[in-house]
Order: sequence, then structure tokens, then C-alpha cells
Amino acid sequence: MTRILTIGEKIKKLRSEYKLNQDDIVGTELTRNLISQIEHGKANLTRSTAELIIRNTKDILEKRGTTLDDNINVEYLLETEESQAKKVISAYIKELKEVSVYKGSRFSNLLEKIEDLLSKWEFGDLKIEVCEIAGDYYSSKNDYLKSYIYYENVKYLIGCQTDMKRVISIFRKLSTTYTYTGNFEEGIRICKYALGRFVDMEDSYKCIFTFNMSLYYNYIGEYEKSLNVLNGFEDVIKEIYKERYNKLLLLKASSLQELRRYAEAIHVYNELLKITSKDDFNNLCVYYNNMAQVYIGMGKMDLANNYIDTVVSNLSNLSNNFEALPQIYCELGKSYHMLADNDNSVKYLTIALKLSKSFQYYSFTKSILDELSQINTCISEVNLKEEFITLIEQLGNSYDRYNHSLIFNIIQYYNRLNDIKSISELCEYCKERKVG
Repeated sequence: MTRILTIGEKIKKLRSEYKLNQDDIVGTELTRNLISQIEHGKANLTRSTAELIIRNTKDILEKRGTTLDDNINVEYLLETEESQAKKVISAYIKELKEVSVYKGSRFSNLLEKIEDLLSKWEFGDLKIEVCEIAGDYYSSKNDYLKSYIYYENVKYLIGCQTDMKRVISIFRKLSTTYTYTGNFEEGIRICKYALGRFVDMEDSYKCIFTFNMSLYYNYIGEYEKSLNVLNGFEDVIKEIYKERYNKLLLLKASSLQELRRYAEAIHVYNELLKITSKDDFNNLCVYYNNMAQVYIGMGKMDLANNYIDTVVSNLSNLSNNFEALPQIYCELGKSYHMLADNDNSVKYLTIALKLSKSFQYYSFTKSILDELSQINTCISEVNLKEEFITLIEQLGNSYDRYNHSLIFNIIQYYNRLNDIKSISELCEYCKERKVG
């Protein structure tokens, strides 16, 4: 790390490198005592004194037949520690951007150096830049908890120190990250604020915030609100974000499905099937899963089973990195649960849990554990107590400690098994960690 020097340290370094004493650099025009005070930080260096030091040093070196390093000049001597620190940190930030595309620990090691420097200086703009770079980096690595922390820091720093217009970009990133961390209520608040505060924002941003707000309402069970938010934006999103239009229709169908407006949901799912390629097994399996559950709700078991069988037969065709892969297995498990087939339900929910953890989908992992806790038989494949504790430790402060549903359902699960020991251990853990 480039060392940041005080003005006094720079003068001492100059004398040491060129074997000069204090009398040499001040000559007869200043007292040696003044230079001593400057070197020890007890007096300020003026421009005239800096010019005198450089002039005398050059004269002495010329007589010796050598020259002074071009980088050592009046501006170098006068430059403050703060100015040096800003240059050093800016250079490190440039390097941080470059190493963000590489694997390994180079990024995190350099980030640690920068954060150590920034902790000593109040460079608001540089802190914002570093946090946003780090947030983007960890988001690209699916480490959504770390990206969430850095984006939240940017939100705070922007609100405190810079023009609020900069908030749009970071709010967009946060509104996506909340999907994975489970901060749905905060996601709604952020989207509402952005849409209300920045009425003249680009349509592309409006589409993103509108879609994400509808998505969060869906996640918290406010399905009518989810549909209402999309009203008037369906055509806009179709025009601006064609690649997101499928997701909009899926969100719409999902909300209709949860409201038991089955005929309308099936109509939207059929529309999705029409615009989806026949060899797009990834998305087709998402739609088939949901349609199976709609038909179960309608009591049309033959159709439901046909769609379930189609999904199962296509599991080998799914891409290992498909973003909704954990959801496909989870919904398959849910469908079997709805059909009272506990063995297959546990089988696919267990696979979904493993995938969700590998994808670092913390919020979705919580949903899978919730679904498993409602199985009426003993689940030997998964230790719900240990999985719950691991999840809480991973989420830390981002976990909603006032949402009792998951811990309540897990306790109910152990109660059905008459496992008093596990209930006691869970209660003790929750008391200690102030969960629930």
C-alpha cells in the first residue's frame, strides 16, 4: 500500500534520500528551528518556505553533479495527507473495477484495503463508488446478502451526502436484491418512493420499479394489489422490456391463480405457452407446474397429473444454471403435497432446498422450509431445526425477526412428531437470538 506522508515526513524523507541536513535545505534565509518544528508538525509549511527548500536542494545537488527527482517539487511538499489519500484510494478503486471480473480473492483483498483507508477519511463520493462496485460484484456472484449490505450503505450515503437523483440507480438494484433476501415490505416502500419521487424518470426505470412492486405484493400475499399495480403497464413493459414480458404474464397468472380465478389464470398460462419456444424446457416446466396446481384447485386431476408427468419427464432437459431451477423442483414438490403424495413431495422439496442453498436464494430457502414443515410425516432427509438455525445465522439482521410464521410451522411440525426436545431447543435458540 502506498504510504501517506505528513508534510514533515516528506521533508525528512527528502533529506534522508539526498543526505541533507536541516541547515542545507534552509540555507541562511530561515532558522533550523523552524524546519524542525515543521518536520514535527508544530508549524505549517508555507509556499515560500517550500519553494526555498526545493531551490536550495536543487542547488546543492547540482554542485554534486546530480539532479532532484522531478516528482519532488513544491506541490509535492505542500500536498496534504487528505489529498494523497484521495489519490491513493482513487487508484485502488480503478484497480478494483479491473479485478472484479476475475475469480479468486483479489477483489475481496483489495476491497478490504480500500475500506481500511476509507474508514480514516470522510470521502463520501468515493465510499458510494466503492460500495456500489462491491454491491454489483457480489450480486453477480449471487451473494445477495453482501450485495444487499453494500447497496444499503450506498442508499444511506446518497441520502446523507449527495444529490438525491443518484438514488434511482441504487434503488433499482436494491429493488432486485430484496427478491433474494426477503425484504419484501422494504422493496415495496422503495419502489413506491422511487415512482412517486422521480415522476420524470425514464420509462425503463418505471417498468422495473412497477414490476418489482407487483412482484413483492405477490410475495406477501397481496394478490389484488399485485394485479392493480400492473394495470396500465402491461403494454409499456411489452414494448420496452420484451424479455420481461413473459415474467409479467407469469406474475399476473400467479396472482390470478392464488385468488382462485382459475379460468383467467389458465387463459394467461395458455398465452404464455403460445409465445414460448417448444424447446424452452426451462420456462415451459415453470408454466406446466403452475397449471398443474390450477387444475388441482379446479378438481381436474387428470389434467393436473398430465402436466406433472410432463415436468418430471423434462427434468433432465433443464439447464443447471437456470435461475428458476430451485422453484421448478419446489413447485413440483408442492403439487405432490396437494395430491397427498408425501414421498414425492419430500423428494422434490429436498432437491429444491439443496438447489436454493447453492443458488444462495435465502428468501426462497425460507419458503421451502415452510412447505416442508407442513408435511404430516417424519422427514428423515431434512433436519428442519438445523436448517432453520443455519438460515437465521446466514441472514443475520436482514431476517424479519417479527415474522413468526416459519418458526411457528416448524414447531407445529415437531409437535406433530411429539419431539419435545427439538421444540425446547428451538425455543431456547429463538429466545437467545430474539427471533419470533
